[in-house]
Amino acid sequence: MSHGHSKADERIGFIESERIISILDDTTEKLGFLDSITPDILQHRDELSKFIGDEIARTLQEQKNLEIRYQLLIEQRAAMKGMVNKSKYKEVQEEIQDVSRALKESTNNLVRSLKENPNISGNLIKVQRDRTELNDVLLRCVQELRDRGKYQILTHRVDDENNAKIKFQQLKSREKGLRETVLKLQEALKEEQLAFQHTTTEQKHAILQLKEELLAIKPLPALMLYSRGEKAKPT
Repeated sequence: MSHGHSKADERIGFIESERIISILDDTTEKLGFLDSITPDILQHRDELSKFIGDEIARTLQEQKNLEIRYQLLIEQRAAMKGMVNKSKYKEVQEEIQDVSRALKESTNNLVRSLKENPNISGNLIKVQRDRTELNDVLLRCVQELRDRGKYQILTHRVDDENNAKIKFQQLKSREKGLRETVLKLQEALKEEQLAFQHTTTEQKHAILQLKEELLAIKPLPALMLYSRGEKAKPT
């Protein structure tokens, strides 16, 4: 892909170049600091995953206990209908409402935990890899600014990322189109099957009707002979 002539192809002034380099140097220093503390996180990523897994397991157990308690309370309330002592019935009803709220909150917590932590180890490794790639691009950009007064490496990387996003969107759009086509074909096939079944049913009905008509018509020759006073020949 040709990038054409852009500001990135032009040599920028020394002062502007130094300003950009200063900003990029500060960014790479911060990335380096983050990278220096990342190995400790990665070293304990299995423990972190286990901790989060234990939290999710605890939430699941809590939810199960709440469901059991809720079912027991419902049964208890059903058994108390018609009792004279309404205060006890009211207490059970209030506890049912409390357990119901707790159950709803537990479900929301579980859903949130599963969404936020689909794969802790994989996420941490991806963060480190992306940070390393960004740091490499910025360091190469700083070197290019010092040597040539240009920042083509950075613009080319941005262009590549944008092109990748465009291709991904095109792929998603194509996949959506194919999925819709498959659904339409499935609907058309279903309609054809229904039409075939309808036609087959009509044909069976027509054949049956013809058979009935044939059985009704077959004795007529003998009846016609008798009506003329002739004796039908034995068959």
